[in-house]
Amino acid sequence: MVKETLVNELLHRIRAGEESAIKELYRTYRRPVVGTLYQKFGNRFEISGLVDEFQECVTILYEKIMLNPDLEIKCSIKSYLIRIGISRLSARNRHQQRWLTYSQLGHDVAPHTVADATQVPGPGEASHLQ
Repeated sequence: MVKETLVNELLHRIRAGEESAIKELYRTYRRPVVGTLYQKFGNRFEISGLVDEFQECVTILYEKIMLNPDLEIKCSIKSYLIRIGISRLSARNRHQQRWLTYSQLGHDVAPHTVADATQVPGPGEASHLQ
């Protein structure tokens, strides 16, 4: 109950435009959120990239708070920020894995469909589209 009160108080302060509330949110949650993201993705992303991702998470949370005055967070702010970060980094990781697979095949552009994959010329092959 105490944590929920603190979360609601922080959300209220952010909605009221208190710059100190955003700074408090950033200072309080940067280290634990970045640490959790590093544990999950550390070997795939540099620490500076994870800090940048945390900043994006705070921006997303701020926009959600400001656009939805009735927003209720039913978990801790830390958990909410971690969930945003994991979702974003997982999507980026999937994209990088796909791109890596296609670039290993020698293609400059990842095909959009299976049909396209059969039409992309390999290295040293003449393109029928030229």
